[in-house]
Parts: sequence; C-alpha cells; structure tokens
Amino acid sequence: MKTVSRTPLLALVCVSLLTHTLSAQDHVWPQFRGPNCSGIAAEGEKPPITFGPQRNVLWKTPLPLGHSSPCIWGDRIFVTGCDKSKKELYVVCVDRKTGSIRWEKTIAVERFYKAHGMNNAATATATTDGERVYAYFSSYEIACYDNEGNPVWSQSLPDPQSFNGSASSPILARDYVILNRDGNKNAHFLCLNKHNGDLIWKVDLPPPLESEGFLTSHSTPVVWKDQFITHRAGEIAVYDIESGERTCWYTSFSTGASTPVVVNDIIYVATWHSFGESHFRGKIPEFEAMTNKYDTDEDKLLSKTEIPDDLYLAVRPELMDVQDTKLSARHVFDYIDKNKDSQVNQVEWSDFTNEVVTAWYFDHGLIALDPEKNEKGSLPSSAVLWKEVNDVPEVPTPICLRDRIYMIKNGGIVSCMNAQTGELLFRDRLEAKGLYISSPVAANNMIYIASRNGIISVFEAGDTLNVLAKNDLEDKIMATPAIVDNKIYVRTAEHLYAFGE
Repeated sequence: MKTVSRTPLLALVCVSLLTHTLSAQDHVWPQFRGPNCSGIAAEGEKPPITFGPQRNVLWKTPLPLGHSSPCIWGDRIFVTGCDKSKKELYVVCVDRKTGSIRWEKTIAVERFYKAHGMNNAATATATTDGERVYAYFSSYEIACYDNEGNPVWSQSLPDPQSFNGSASSPILARDYVILNRDGNKNAHFLCLNKHNGDLIWKVDLPPPLESEGFLTSHSTPVVWKDQFITHRAGEIAVYDIESGERTCWYTSFSTGASTPVVVNDIIYVATWHSFGESHFRGKIPEFEAMTNKYDTDEDKLLSKTEIPDDLYLAVRPELMDVQDTKLSARHVFDYIDKNKDSQVNQVEWSDFTNEVVTAWYFDHGLIALDPEKNEKGSLPSSAVLWKEVNDVPEVPTPICLRDRIYMIKNGGIVSCMNAQTGELLFRDRLEAKGLYISSPVAANNMIYIASRNGIISVFEAGDTLNVLAKNDLEDKIMATPAIVDNKIYVRTAEHLYAFGE
C-alpha cells in the first residue's frame, strides 16, 4: 500500500455527463455516479469484491473535508474539498495510477453558509469532458479548469438559501453546463456555455408543494433525449436542454433528494418525504394543549423558544443517534410562522398540522414513470406504471441492473423490484446498519453500496440477497464510489482509496 501526502492545499473539480457508449478501455467516470448518473460501470469491468485498509489497497491519499464523489477521465481523478476555518474551497486533481496530487486550486470565500450538520460546502461532485473540469460549490461559484489546472473561467453565484444546503451536482449536456440551484430564495436552473461560462439561459423554478415549502431539492439532473429530468420537492419534471422550458411534470410529495434513473425511456425515482411511512410520524398535539404546557408568558402564542426541541413531527427510527435526523416543530418554526411575527398562533398551527395530516394520505415511493404520456403539461396518474411505497430511501439513488431495480434504505434494508412490473422480488437486511447517503454502483453483475459507518457491502445482482463481502473501511463514507480500470475508488471522510487486485 502506498500512502500519499497532501500538498499544502487541495483543489476543486467537476464531473461531466457522457452521452456516448463507453468501453472499459475508456477509463471514464465523468460525473456523479458515472455516465448519466446510472451508477453502472463499463462492460467488462471487474473491480475487487473484498478490500479494506489492509487488503487490495493500491494507494491511499489524504483529502480535505468534502462529500463529493470521485470524477474520473483517463489518469485523472477530480474531487472537491473545503476548510471552514480557513474559508477556503478546493479543487483537487489526483493521479489515478499513483494517488499523488497532480494539482490543486484554492478558492477563498468570505463566509460559509449554514447547512445541515451532515452537509458541507464541497458536496457537489465535479464533472469533466476530458478537456476541462467543472467544479460547483452551490452557494459560492462554479469554476472551470483545464486538465493541467489552468483556470479557464469562473462565475460567482448568489446564495440560493437552500434549507439544508445543497448537494446537487452539475452535468454536461452538449456544449452546456447545467446546474440545479434550488433554494428558498431565487431558485433556478442555470445553463452556461461550457467553453467560456457565458449564460445560455436561466429559468426560475416553480415553488414546491405548499406542505413541503421549507424543503429544496438536492438531486442531480439526468439527460433524456434532448431534455433533462429533475426530481424536486414535490415534482419530477422534464426540461428542454436548449430553451430551459419545462415541458412536462408529475406532482408527487417528495423532498427531492434522490437522483432519477432513466432506462428504456422510463424514469425511476425514489420519492421520499418525512411522513411517507407510518412509523416515521410523530404525534402532533392540539394548539390548546401546546399553550397549556409550553406558553410560559401566557400570551396564547408560541415563540420558537417556547416550542420544545423534542416535539418531533417525524423521526427516522433507525437513526435516532445521528445529528439532525429528527424533524421537530422548532426546526420548521419559520415555515409555520406565516405572518413572520416570530409567534405561532392557533390559526397558523392548525393550518400547518392540517397540511401534515393531509400529507399522511400521500404515500411516497419508488415510482416508474412514463414521461411520454403527455408531450406537455402535467402528467396524469396513468403515467405511473408502478409504485413501491415501503422502505424507500431518503437520499440514495436506486440502481437498475438487468431489468431489476435495487434500492437501499437507512438501516441497511435492500429491496429489489422487477423493473417492468414493480413486483417485489426480495426485501432483506444487510449486516450493515445505520445511515445510507452514498448511492449504489455496479460492475460485473455485482452491486456495491456504502453505509455512512464505512461498511461497503457487495452483493450479487439477482432475485435474492446474496452478500459476497462486507468491507469495513474504518471511516465514514458519504461519497459514492467510482469504478474504472477494474478498480474501485472510494472517498472516505479523510482519504481517497484505490482498490484493485
């Protein structure tokens, strides 16, 4: 094993969308989850099944903080990073064969914006077209570098004020860079000329469903024909690449975290929201009971500090020990307080609880959607070919392999459905509990999925769960692995690993 030291400051990078068919010789994984976010390695790739800190390690390179996934073209790996104490963002180019740092670039920022406790400023995965790399930091800027690290162009971007920070990655389509810049202020899609950064179009995003108004999407767009598909809070939508026009959409209660997968003109999306399954839901007291118990100044109103922090509207039973995985009434106080007087009155509380109860009647789920049911406008309910409503992942994107759809839920629960019919083929639990943020990837009929606790389980694609290995990397994993050249590249909280035989 070779351990490579960091040079003083690490750099930032961007991942690209590849639209032509790849072979294993291309050594390309050009954006989040590889070609068009599919998670599928090129035909013939055979990465190791068993690996870890002391097994099948080719090299191990320290990295700065960041959740962005490896982006690969040829012998270059691009990742991003950040250092909150120094107020710096990084784009890093790593030599794929040796693990040494080829170059690194630093972007100084005035301040770091508020984000979820498990998010950070370097969550978006870079994209590359083999000539340049495009690195996006959602609340700061997008920067383009050539393969040698020379700056080509950059653009500072206003903070979209995403509720939990952003995790959406840029994509390349034709000669454009497309960004999902969802947020609570000035939410929009942005299309830039990849050669010079000039604005092609900017399209304001419609507001999310009212009951999910405090949420913003984190998913990465995927290309379909001459359009791209997005999953936002409350909808799955199709947009024209050239004009940015929203052509058709399907309304669905969802937080918009999981990226769509497109196979044979069918969109598969894991729509999830906090109240989607009965065991998520907390008990919501009546306003009178709230004021009787918590209204310390007896003004028949509730301030933010009067609402207890442990009044949970929704919980994740598998994740009670993880920061910010419980949705409390205090957490969404600003949304409940419609008139913005820093107090919640009986009408505001009743309106909000009615929205929540209404949401309980809308199951979330993994859906198979036919976007061609309508050429334009809202898609009818008949556009949903099937829907699986149980054990749906909050963040990880599903993977489609050999006419089977696999999804992984927090707690290590794997479900497999027939991609055509939605028939549940199995639902089983991995011996790797905890939170799952990383999305599954696949090669050689094997599926690799990493838990936040650092366990990468490898199981064989099929109609039963056949786990072949449980690899403990002894560090947290939030990023999605990349697979090229019979190797798997894994970013942990502190390192980038290359594993191969």
